[in-house]
Amino acid sequence: ICKKLGITDVKLPTGTIIDWLKQAGIIGKDTGISESDVNKILAKVGGKEKISFEELQTCIVNLAEEKGINPKELMDKLTSSGPPQMGVVKEMVNKFFAKFKK
Repeated sequence: ICKKLGITDVKLPTGTIIDWLKQAGIIGKDTGISESDVNKILAKVGGKEKISFEELQTCIVNLAEEKGINPKELMDKLTSSGPPQMGVVKEMVNKFFAKFKK
């Protein structure tokens, strides 16, 4: 994803990664992947607070293999969900749209 966009040196905080995986539907009942599963995989890359996109791809592949899921399926979910939404921005957007739903 990032190589196509020319992004090579960005590192994401692990908390953002977990939020992104939830946003993408990777963490959930449909996949059988829990937040605990993700934390175990992230710990295997050294338990860092931030990881690169290459490390994230490795984590996704390892997670898929552990759960017997095609890694491409998880990567497709991730790319289809768009970039990770930051919590504060997401809350603001939700509040904004909630006003129009009343």
